Amino acid sequence: MTTGTGRMRYLRHVPRRFKTSFREGTEAAPKKKVAAASA
Repeated sequence: MTTGTGRMRYLRHVPRRFKTSFREGTEAAPKKKVAAASA
């Protein structure tokens, strides 16, 4: 989970956008990272 430290910086506000419209625009890959970071 090394990405959690470096990616957490931008992942903080990313999950909110992914759930809204980004979720449909992007693939399931980003969603997995967001869920893992959230958990």
